[in-house]
Amino acid sequence: MWVLQQRKIASLLHPVNFAEVAEGFGIKAWRVNDPSELSDSYAQAFSMSGPALVDVAIDYKQRFPYETIMEDFRRKYPGD
Repeated sequence: MWVLQQRKIASLLHPVNFAEVAEGFGIKAWRVNDPSELSDSYAQAFSMSGPALVDVAIDYKQRFPYETIMEDFRRKYPGD
């Protein structure tokens, strides 16, 4: 938290489980806590005929392996 002349200018937020929020609105959702769960969760989400959400929990202190995940995604779901 940053302090400027004893005034808070930022806050630490508690983690939000967006999968539970989505399910509260009737949207099918998956919570991913481990990278090994990504492929199955994406496959299930893309097989849905309606809205779906994949909530990926990450450690904000570590670099997210975006390139690796997108490479896998492009292989599984090639564009036109």
